[in-house]
Amino acid sequence: MRFSSFINGNPKVCTKCRYKYRTFSRPTNTRYTQEMVEKIYESHGCKFLDEYSYNDCFYEFQCSCGNIDSKMFWNFQNTPMCRECSQKNVIESKLHTIEEVKEYLESIGCTFLDEEFFGVKYKINFICSNEHKATSTLDALKTQGNGHCKECLKEFLEWNRGENHYKWKGGTYDEESKKFRTTYEFKKWRSDVLKRDNYTCQICKTIGYLNVHHKDGYNWCIERRTDVANGVTLCKNCHLEFHIIYGIGDNTEEQFQHFIKRKKLYSFIV
Repeated sequence: MRFSSFINGNPKVCTKCRYKYRTFSRPTNTRYTQEMVEKIYESHGCKFLDEYSYNDCFYEFQCSCGNIDSKMFWNFQNTPMCRECSQKNVIESKLHTIEEVKEYLESIGCTFLDEEFFGVKYKINFICSNEHKATSTLDALKTQGNGHCKECLKEFLEWNRGENHYKWKGGTYDEESKKFRTTYEFKKWRSDVLKRDNYTCQICKTIGYLNVHHKDGYNWCIERRTDVANGVTLCKNCHLEFHIIYGIGDNTEEQFQHFIKRKKLYSFIV
């Protein structure tokens, strides 16, 4: 342990003994006795080498392979073996023969192209379910589970646009409006409105996350699109609240005046 942990620790013992020390103030667990714990270890081919006190203590034991290790009792019940045996099991579970790899790739519609297989973390060459030549690891293919490659993803992203996208709403966003908002006239109008209103929301008087709102709607009042008198500074929340109440498009200055009265009345009631 670190020297600072040793100085500040109470008691000044190692990690293994710290767990045992912590349980001295607790009553002994009545579920297990020394004999019961020894039988549990023996049933897994191991030998218990310590004195049992509580589940979350570290106990020494001799594994079936002959190694001496220490684990918490509840941890041993989950994996009844030493760390070395546990690591071997993990490695063996990730070892596959070429036949197993070919069989798995065929099950997801792919074709294995290599003559050797080195492991799940090494890249392999294959033909995907959409007849693309690709490279990937077996781990990645198992996680994905559909036999698709990067080219398949690119094709899907190109297809999943416009009318094919699940959020398509019929192209309601006006292309003219989109182009107009990049022009110098619009940017100057927006800047002039913000300066006039001192970069402050004219409803709740907050600063930050500001939008410039057209009193007479942009879609129908063409002659007032860049009229500074037709613009007003609103914060993001007030702007969103206005359009939730009165909708988007065909808005009027009368609606905005009604919105101001509504907000003042609400603040007075509150």
